[in-house]
Amino acid sequence: MEEHKSSDKPGLVKCTGQGFSILNTIEYKGRFLYSKYNPLKPIYSLIDSINILSGTLVVICSPGLWYGMDELLKKLPADCKCICIEVDKSLYELSLKNKISIDYESDFFCLTGQKDYIILDEKIRALCSEGKIRRAVRIDFCSGTRLYEEKYIQLMFGITGIIEGYWKNRVTLVKMGKLFSRNIIRNLKKFSCGINLHEIEKTISKPILVCGAGESLDEFLLQKTFSPENYYIVAVDAAISALLKRKIIPDAAVGVESQFAIQKAYIGTAGKIPVLFADLNSRAEIPELTCAKTIWFCSESSDSLFLQRLKKTGLIKEMIPAMGSVGLVAVYIACKIRSDENIPIIVSGLDFCFSAGLTHAKGTPASTLRLSESNRFESAENYGAAFSYSAEKCSDKSGNQVYSTPALESYANQFKIHFSGEKNIFSFGTKGLDLNLQNLDEKTLSNLTKYFSDRKQSNTETDSVFIQKKANKKNTEKLYSEEIKNLQTIRDLLKNGNNSVCRIEGISLDEQLDSLLMQSDYLWRHFPDGNFFRHETGFLKRIRAEIPYFLKQFSIAQK
Repeated sequence: MEEHKSSDKPGLVKCTGQGFSILNTIEYKGRFLYSKYNPLKPIYSLIDSINILSGTLVVICSPGLWYGMDELLKKLPADCKCICIEVDKSLYELSLKNKISIDYESDFFCLTGQKDYIILDEKIRALCSEGKIRRAVRIDFCSGTRLYEEKYIQLMFGITGIIEGYWKNRVTLVKMGKLFSRNIIRNLKKFSCGINLHEIEKTISKPILVCGAGESLDEFLLQKTFSPENYYIVAVDAAISALLKRKIIPDAAVGVESQFAIQKAYIGTAGKIPVLFADLNSRAEIPELTCAKTIWFCSESSDSLFLQRLKKTGLIKEMIPAMGSVGLVAVYIACKIRSDENIPIIVSGLDFCFSAGLTHAKGTPASTLRLSESNRFESAENYGAAFSYSAEKCSDKSGNQVYSTPALESYANQFKIHFSGEKNIFSFGTKGLDLNLQNLDEKTLSNLTKYFSDRKQSNTETDSVFIQKKANKKNTEKLYSEEIKNLQTIRDLLKNGNNSVCRIEGISLDEQLDSLLMQSDYLWRHFPDGNFFRHETGFLKRIRAEIPYFLKQFSIAQK
């Protein structure tokens, strides 16, 4: 083989020394991607030293000439998965040309465009849905990674984030999935006959103020120039009382929480909140507590086959991304309802961190409860939060030492991901984690709001969409009736098997159960092992135990 002369394209060069003349290295962009003297030693040493746990996704970066692949595959536990990634098209083509014959189906991705990243994202999520991948480990097979080190770092950060997000969602679903389903069932009739978020898009033409419950909300409300009438105020549920105690009536509140505990945030709000943005998953009793005009939306859940079925039938027209944090949802709604992207959105109280002794703004339920329970043995300051096991020291956007938790930091990261492309979103004040937003001081904020008030644009009132809809309730009532019938059929099939009066001729019992249980996955999706449907006896027995509860929920919703 001739020596490779040009470094514009990667080429093979014979290795010399120590008897390695039968092996090659790659010369590319003025460097050798393997040692010219001993190309096998680095990768063999790495594979020998690394401890690969079961349930690991092995990400092979820049596989090059595939040296060490056989040794790696022999070391992998049976339930591990392997994918290969290359970000340079020339190196990818060289690797494909020199791919060794291996008895293993490993996917090889060339990431040179947005579509390639989408395909990789789908692949990682598909592997997660199998329930076997719990972590990811990166192995560099050659020095091609050094040419694009930042890209590979970001890739691993993204892959790890997908896996962590999947398991966090699974834990949430195990703890809360049954409650989510209960709320969806009870809210569905009101949802299908009410106003949906997509029906009021682009209706607000004055600055929108999104109020979270963090400390920075106090800083915003203490401005001398603050005038509530200059803003369309959207408050998260925990911030409502803080505003009402200052005689500030928010134009709208946002509720996504499903648990009973959130109801304390709505104490004293009856008739005081004009509009409530409510998630289909949210606590079903909240609209009645607030007496507000309700605008519905549905957070997307890729795992929920029941929600996907509702979308196909047309009961759900549109879903919003699952965000986890009510603050992020409030900002998403603000982006949807502003008349155009020139309308500013000012974010306050979305800190995702807290100071020692203080966790929320004054007047919020958490602050009020702490104050009411304080005595000579228990102070009003909550220092326990700052020094808890999960709290971590960090710096806010002003460089001050604050405390946060992994969950809060993940929300801040999600904020950056979701809203980095949105224009004219601002933050105010000195507190809170950096969200990659332009920060406004009091003078700049005053000039900004004055500019929009001087334009004298009439605000399109959201009240105009609250016309009694002539929606036919029969669709929802039909769904309830069909679902009750399906649950009764499933119960009889599980109890009597092939002797059931509900058996359908021509298909097996398993096929009939599969058809029914896959479209009613709320029966089993919240099981610890409910990432996919199983035919085990124990799994089916647990499903049968869930049926009476959901029959009751559909019966209540049907009334």
